[in-house]
Amino acid sequence: MDDLLALMKTRIITLFIAIAFFMSTFSLSVSAQTPLKGIALGDSVAAYFGVQEKDGYVAKLSALLQMQNINNDFTNLAVNGLNTQTLLEQLAKNDVLSEIKNADIITLNIGGNNVLTPFIEMLFNDLETLINNTAQPSPDLLMEFFDKKMTEQQMAALMGGITVFQKDLPEIINILHTEAPNAEIFVNTVYNPITPEIGVYASSEILIPLINKIIIDSAEELGYIVVDIYSIYKKSSDNITNFNLTADSIDIHPNAAGHTLIAEATVTKILENIEAKTAMEIQSDDIIHPNEESHVLAAETTTAVVLNDIEIDIDIEIETAMETQTNDNIVQANIYVPPTGDILPFTSLFIFIAAAMTFAFTRKNRRNIP
Repeated sequence: MDDLLALMKTRIITLFIAIAFFMSTFSLSVSAQTPLKGIALGDSVAAYFGVQEKDGYVAKLSALLQMQNINNDFTNLAVNGLNTQTLLEQLAKNDVLSEIKNADIITLNIGGNNVLTPFIEMLFNDLETLINNTAQPSPDLLMEFFDKKMTEQQMAALMGGITVFQKDLPEIINILHTEAPNAEIFVNTVYNPITPEIGVYASSEILIPLINKIIIDSAEELGYIVVDIYSIYKKSSDNITNFNLTADSIDIHPNAAGHTLIAEATVTKILENIEAKTAMEIQSDDIIHPNEESHVLAAETTTAVVLNDIEIDIDIEIETAMETQTNDNIVQANIYVPPTGDILPFTSLFIFIAAAMTFAFTRKNRRNIP
């Protein structure tokens, strides 16, 4: 009986060591995975116009992902001034397509130049005419001018840009899905840089929500994830763009704080997507299964042993244990699974304790040998 008890103790400790070794090996292999490949497409907002590259949202979201232990490598292909038509021209170039190929994540910021830039240009054409026809322009002329509203003719002309956007967006997304079939695509809504106290805000709040409705309503059909920058900017009370008429600044681009908001919102959506995919794969049994030898050993064993003078009931079912361990986020994710580097200190301690216990039992058994 004593020999059987000693044998059971040794086997239990060996099982713990094997599990600890597996956890350690898995953790190391995940942390060494190939970096997540990211591609940023779009206009001057994505191209960090008006700020340093490190302050642009693409660089910031890459850094935020790294802080989440998600190794990544982002390439920024955004170009100042792009609208949907010129983006399609960019996507027809072989060098651009080769960059997109094998992407895991694609971020897209487009649409502002379809409507917002023509909106501002139209206003300033009128402003230039007003200044030329004013004998003595006052310092407050700019503020006074922006207090007016767009005419019906101007609004109708700007609707053409929205129509073009609606036509181009499906083609853009289809190209991205074709060239990078495994990529998740994240599309930003268009923010409104004009503040409510300015008269033309009312007109901008007609045009911009129309283009955003196209982005939001098309997401499920076209297969992309919306990052609602418009709503985030609208709720913010901070100064997040360079547009400031009191300082004579008509730059509608985000400042560094505005880029931080875009980066944070995008990373949140990326992490939500990874979590959702992981959960779906577990539910569909797309998991790491035990090998055949493990199945052979998966007989249930129930016994009572005394360990350190404490009676413990042990009900060991290897298959159940392995499946439980597998369900603990050990999945074959189609995209990146964040490293679990925090498990390493625990694993090392666990191996040390198990080894010490094995050594102690071995010495005890040797002493009991007649």
